[in-house]
Amino acid sequence: MNIRHYLCLSFFFINVCQADTLAITGNVTAAPCMIDSANANQTIDFSQVIAQNLASTNNASDWKYLDIKLTNCPASTTFVKAQFTGKVDDVNNQYFANLGTAQNVALHLTDKSHTTTYNNLSIAKVSVNKERQALFPLSARIIMLKNGVKGGSFNSVIQISFTYE
Repeated sequence: MNIRHYLCLSFFFINVCQADTLAITGNVTAAPCMIDSANANQTIDFSQVIAQNLASTNNASDWKYLDIKLTNCPASTTFVKAQFTGKVDDVNNQYFANLGTAQNVALHLTDKSHTTTYNNLSIAKVSVNKERQALFPLSARIIMLKNGVKGGSFNSVIQISFTYE
């Protein structure tokens, strides 16, 4: 009788201790690089661009150069992508719109060598160097879209989002 009782208890214990499956999910992401404080929230000042001069200088102002520098990139990050977003010009969607009062002008954004134009949703990709930095050398200028440039203020805003690989 004691043996049967013991076997029944053992059988009951096995049923109570049956394991279930536990699923655990999540994402592992790399820490971001840091935007160099000297490069954050930059303002490019074109000073005063004479409307009549735009037509005589290849329809554009002089180039202004700027760098976006990211530092302290994690060792696991080998590339950084920058995506540019901003209001597109109504006349030519290759350029960013002027939000100021000047008419028939827009912002032309390129790499430093002027070979690649960046417009809304464009992506630039650079390697992270051995100092764990990523550098985006850029150029910008005011460009005439069509004849009849009207003087006024010039203001264009571009946001940059970074993705790490």
